[in-house]
Amino acid sequence: MSFKKSLKGSSEKYNFGNENAKIQLRTLHSFLRYFHYRPKQTSGFTLVELMLYGIIVGIFLLAAMSFSIQILTIQSISENFHELQTNERFITDAMVANVRNAENINADESIFDNNNGILALTMENSADSPTIFSINNGNLYLQKGTTDAVKINTEAIMLNYLLFHRITYPKAPDQIIIDGELKIKNAEMANTDHPLTFHLAISLRKL
Repeated sequence: MSFKKSLKGSSEKYNFGNENAKIQLRTLHSFLRYFHYRPKQTSGFTLVELMLYGIIVGIFLLAAMSFSIQILTIQSISENFHELQTNERFITDAMVANVRNAENINADESIFDNNNGILALTMENSADSPTIFSINNGNLYLQKGTTDAVKINTEAIMLNYLLFHRITYPKAPDQIIIDGELKIKNAEMANTDHPLTFHLAISLRKL
């Protein structure tokens, strides 16, 4: 009997200890709720978030750079083409006007069927004879009579070649075939240098 009583007493003591622990936990919980305790939350970005942010920003910058380069390339091509067209129009107008008003072709001073061709014309006005078209170092020169030769292309343009071909017909005016190619001297960007070729067939007005 004494052994059973001792077990019962120890069991009651153990239960009493558990009750005290429960009361202490409830008291601590109430205390924390009273002071509005909240666990601290960490702020900032994780490594994965930073990496994703960097990738998105990098893609955006690459797209913006590619778009800007395309705009600059298109603008450069447009400006170059306008410069080529302006020179081509001025050069061909000068050739057409002088060939049609020439008395005849001075074959002795002309060089035909050569990429660095020379065309010499005898004009009605002796002061303008000979009128000579020639190419030198990529530039086209026009000389009238004894005056100094004048460059008729702009500084931004050069000629790759200039070829004159003479066609003669019996009892008909001579005809001159002219082929040339213009290009930009110093293209600022790659893939913006597109040469412009021209082809003319001009007949003299007089036999």
